[in-house]
Amino acid sequence: MIRVLDNGLHIEEGVLRYAWFRLETPEGERYRCVAFRELASVPYDVARDTDTLGRQWAALRGVYNAGVDYLYTALGIFHPEHVGIVQLYGAAGEGESRETAASLALEGAAAVQAALANFPQSQTRPPDLRWIEWYLEFVTRRARNVLALLGHPDPRASKRGLGADGNLPDYAEDDLAEEQNEILFRGLAKLRQDFVFQVAAEHVDRKRLSRALVEVARVASQFASRRRGSVNIGFSLGIPLMAALGQAVSGGQGGSSAVAHSTAQGTSHGWGQAHSDSHSVGKSEAWTNGGSETHSVGTSWAKSVSEGQSWSHTESHATTDSSATSTSVGSGSSWSSGGSISSGVSGSHTESAGSGTTLSHGTSSGVSTSTGESLSHSASMSTNYSADAKILGVGGGWSSGVSEGYSGTQSSSQSVSSGTSEGVAVSSTQGTADSSGWSAGASQSWMSGGSSFSSTTTMSGHAETHGTADSVGGSHVETTTVGGSESWSQSRMWAHTTGRSESWGTTDTTSEQYGRSYAEGESAAQGVSRMTGQAFTGGFSTGLVPGVNVGRSWQLEDDVADRLTEILRQFEGLVNQAAAEGGFMTDALLLVDTEEGARAGETLASQAFHGTTVPTPVLTVRADDPRVREHALAFLPYAEADPNDPFGGVLWTKYGTLLTAGQLAAYTAPGLVEESTAVVTIAPTPKGLTFYPNMPGDVVLGHQYSPLTRDLTRAQVRLDAERLFHTMFAADTGYGKSVAAMRLAYETTLKWHLRTVVLDFGAGWRSLLNAPGLEGHVDIRQLWPTAARPLRWNPLQIGRNINPETQWRAFADIFGSVARLGVKRQKQELLDALRAVYLQAGVLVDDREVRGDAQWGFVQADEVEVAEAPAGTPLGELSLTQRQRLAVYRSSRVDLSTLYRQVEEKLSRVNPRDTMLTGVLEGILYRMNALVQGAAAAQFSAGPDCVPMEDLAKPWGVAIIEGGMFLDDFGKAFLLGWAGWHLYTDMVARRVHEVNTDEPILQIFFEEANKIFAGVDAGGGDDESGGVSLSQRFGDMFRDARKYKARLHVITQAPSLIPQDIISSCNNLVVGFLKNPKDKDIVLSGIARSEKGFVDEPWRRFLADLQIGMFLGRFPYAFEREMQQPFLFRPLAVVAPEPTDEEIAAKLGRITL
Repeated sequence: MIRVLDNGLHIEEGVLRYAWFRLETPEGERYRCVAFRELASVPYDVARDTDTLGRQWAALRGVYNAGVDYLYTALGIFHPEHVGIVQLYGAAGEGESRETAASLALEGAAAVQAALANFPQSQTRPPDLRWIEWYLEFVTRRARNVLALLGHPDPRASKRGLGADGNLPDYAEDDLAEEQNEILFRGLAKLRQDFVFQVAAEHVDRKRLSRALVEVARVASQFASRRRGSVNIGFSLGIPLMAALGQAVSGGQGGSSAVAHSTAQGTSHGWGQAHSDSHSVGKSEAWTNGGSETHSVGTSWAKSVSEGQSWSHTESHATTDSSATSTSVGSGSSWSSGGSISSGVSGSHTESAGSGTTLSHGTSSGVSTSTGESLSHSASMSTNYSADAKILGVGGGWSSGVSEGYSGTQSSSQSVSSGTSEGVAVSSTQGTADSSGWSAGASQSWMSGGSSFSSTTTMSGHAETHGTADSVGGSHVETTTVGGSESWSQSRMWAHTTGRSESWGTTDTTSEQYGRSYAEGESAAQGVSRMTGQAFTGGFSTGLVPGVNVGRSWQLEDDVADRLTEILRQFEGLVNQAAAEGGFMTDALLLVDTEEGARAGETLASQAFHGTTVPTPVLTVRADDPRVREHALAFLPYAEADPNDPFGGVLWTKYGTLLTAGQLAAYTAPGLVEESTAVVTIAPTPKGLTFYPNMPGDVVLGHQYSPLTRDLTRAQVRLDAERLFHTMFAADTGYGKSVAAMRLAYETTLKWHLRTVVLDFGAGWRSLLNAPGLEGHVDIRQLWPTAARPLRWNPLQIGRNINPETQWRAFADIFGSVARLGVKRQKQELLDALRAVYLQAGVLVDDREVRGDAQWGFVQADEVEVAEAPAGTPLGELSLTQRQRLAVYRSSRVDLSTLYRQVEEKLSRVNPRDTMLTGVLEGILYRMNALVQGAAAAQFSAGPDCVPMEDLAKPWGVAIIEGGMFLDDFGKAFLLGWAGWHLYTDMVARRVHEVNTDEPILQIFFEEANKIFAGVDAGGGDDESGGVSLSQRFGDMFRDARKYKARLHVITQAPSLIPQDIISSCNNLVVGFLKNPKDKDIVLSGIARSEKGFVDEPWRRFLADLQIGMFLGRFPYAFEREMQQPFLFRPLAVVAPEPTDEEIAAKLGRITL
């Protein structure tokens, strides 16, 4: 028997690679290793698939073909912690060394893992070490009851049927075909019984199965032949009497003659010459072996052919007269007697004569030469490090090796042959044959019976026969004579010399050898034959054939043989199927720790696997033998067989049964139970995803998932400059949308030298400061006064290239929309107040009131340098560029506080009874409070140290504006949105006026864009607050930005809150986990799927089931439709540490207000 001597676990980097066991077997010590994968998830569409059993069946066919010893273990862990069902799939390997066994086990586990891919998108992982620890403790200490499941599980894939011919009806039900091991798991889980359900299936060779099939068929046929038979009784009587007479005469004559002559001659000549000089000093020792061998063979061959013809003529005449009389009398008992007498004489005479001539001559020649040479070289080097953990103790080892070898062969051969042959043959034959003979016979028989009777029969006949026969014959004779000679000679020489001397010597040897051989043969043959014959025959026949026949028959049936045949035929069919698709000698054990669990296991095993369409239905027995537990610990089948087994242990062992792939599938199909570590409620990846192994572009954004297996691959997601469009990044918070956007910003800025501005609502992008390759090209500004680098910006200062009136109107629209000034009069009042401020400062240089003003209609003394015009120059005489610089300079003197005071002043003049206007102005002041009070008033006030927004990220690089946590959402939304408008409008103005084609692309990332655009009318156009809505302002930006070398990217948690104009302009999509139905509709429309009806409903479910870091991508700007399809990928994170405020200040310099 087999005994476990030692065992342990091989763990690498915290991952169990395999478990090993050192075994003592009758053949000596061996190693056994087992490797497992834990079932992690199975999509719920597979769980609903009624062909789950069929998929596992097909998988096991493949496992058998790979020659794998298959393992399956289900752990029911409910104590000490409630885990549920853990399912492990793996393979075993055995070898003389541990390394060999481990290699086989790991290769087999890889085959099993590949076969499990038959369940689409199922996932496996290395087993959790906690489960392995629990298993070892349970099997070795707690599992007091071991149940062995014997017999054949019924896959239950057939419909119910009625019994016929005494067979039991098939009670298999379709609902049970979907879940068999689940019945076992569910029942034990209900009782909270810890258990181990372990299946060890050993591969059985097809040759062994084929031999077993023959043996089972032989035994079955023995019983089958005895199932039915018959009994008959009969009686019959016949008296035949026959005679015959004939005469024949024949003759023949023949002759033959043959002459053959052969000659063989050979000559050989050899010579040799040798010269040697020798000089030795000191001690010397020499061995000499020499010899010569000569072998010569001579062969002679001769062939003769003779032809002959013969002719004969025969005449025959026969006359026959016959008469017979028979009398019989009988009485009393019956008996019979008979006898016959025959005699005959025959004679023959033959004469033959013949003559023939044979002449042959032949010549043949041939030369063959072959030469072969081969050289091979092999080299190998290996290094291995391993760490092992036993149940008690830790060990490790390192090994390396180098091997190299050369081998070579050289051979040559040559042969020469020649020969000549010719042949002529002539022969003639004639002959005569006579024959004669006679024969006579007599017979007599009589009988008597229980009744008296007498009968007399007289019969006579006459026959006469005349005949003539002619025959012509021929003969063909071939004679072959082979002669040869063979001679050889051999000589050997051996010498051993040793001594201590000094000698000189010279030897010259000359040898020459001649040889000649000659052989000649001659043969002659001549024969004469003659034959004559005459024969005479006569015949006579007569008979009396009375007959009596009495019969009766019975039909026999043997039900015992019938039942045995039925069972054996089932075994025959089982072995036949196993030989065709694969067979496994399987041990199925259920280990439980309580008697209640054992009783439940006995009940559930029959309920789950019992069936009537198999040779031996499943039953359970208590396996109390301690060796069974030891075998279970090593995942080793118990191979002991009954010595009286007529089939030699092929069909079963003491605790094992031969199972087909389909029957083994009933035990090991994935148990799709919800209370387990394998998730079976996950949505499958919908059909329609595409895989692009060679995406164009040098910007790498991430790696694609396989639509086939849902595994992450090394295939990269790439983007080229032509497909850089407005992009929407949409996903719930924490799912990685900012990671994907940051990767796009980093890659495009680094490789294409773009101007990238990030409008960050929080402070999540600052790690780009430490991103490799961007050193010196990252700037960070912050929207709160106490930050390390507060943004010193005057929102009312006119942009360097922006028309003053354009900015005046845009400010009222954007501030009013973000502030949700919901009354039309509010926007108008804000617009009027800002106009008053700009008029008072002379900012609107093209306005008639400014040009007509006595002060602001002319260049002032402090404006000469800015306007590059003398003081007092009318504004109308200035160029467009001069007026723009003058407007920028004058606007630097006003700020949000100036606007706030203007509104306050107007409010102070309002009649208290005008509650409408009072509410309008108070609403404006309420929204402005956060920006004009406290430290914020200094940060966003007028002054020469303000940063021009249009200069951010120049000439290329990344500028990050952080909103932080110290400003309210309105303040951050307005300032970030207003900054985005400034940047874009400045880009448009410069593209229109300067047409600088070398200008790098400007890309703006709107982080938390739903907060910037929240509350706006998604339909665009004028809203009820008056003016132009934010939807239209930014919608125009997104529609036209590509023409002005600007790319705008939206990062949002709620796409449905983004204006439709903006969504429609986002050509590229990167979408993660979303659960809002309206958000899903937008995404489905963007990836060319139906957002209504039931056609693409799996896509809708899939969006709410995407894991962290899994995104749908679509970059549809392509000339080929094939490149427009969505794909699944994981974005690459920008690996860079996030700096603190102190580190930001140290790198970029601190800004103090």
